[in-house]
Amino acid sequence: MSYPPPAPPPPSPPAAAHWTRTALVLAAVLLLAGGWVLLASLGVHLPPLSRHWPLFVLAGGIASILDYALVSRRVGALGRGVFALVVGVDLYLLTLRRVPWSHLRAWGPGLYLAVGLACLAAFAADRKRSPRLLVIGVLGIGLAITFWGWGEVPLGIFWGGLLLLLGGALVAAVVRRGRAG
Repeated sequence: MSYPPPAPPPPSPPAAAHWTRTALVLAAVLLLAGGWVLLASLGVHLPPLSRHWPLFVLAGGIASILDYALVSRRVGALGRGVFALVVGVDLYLLTLRRVPWSHLRAWGPGLYLAVGLACLAAFAADRKRSPRLLVIGVLGIGLAITFWGWGEVPLGIFWGGLLLLLGGALVAAVVRRGRAG
């Protein structure tokens, strides 16, 4: 009895596809830095870069999202872009001294929010994948809300409802995958 030959491995994306996001992020940062230096050299009064360096993180995030939307459709680029945008805003609040570094409770949950939103964006962009990103995303956002609303949000009701919604979403994902497969 002969067995059919094994299926060939899926083709790997060309090396140029992996360079796209890197090139866009690098281009965004270089354009921002070049514009800043040129304007400062021409005598334009600009605020100190030491207070606005999170612009470079935000520019990288926007470039990653543009890579997803206009070029590659790679889910990872979207997730990294959303993560960079949320972290950039969090860092901007710190550097503009809207939130002091010593108040970890004020800015720290932004990191959970960044992870949560990045995972949810990647899951929403490609729902055929495992619902693992959905679980991580919902839990990250839940942790951010928990830490920001400590003492103000009724945690039993919040987490009970959140976990029920998450369980229902997982059941729906399994049913949808079963119908498709």
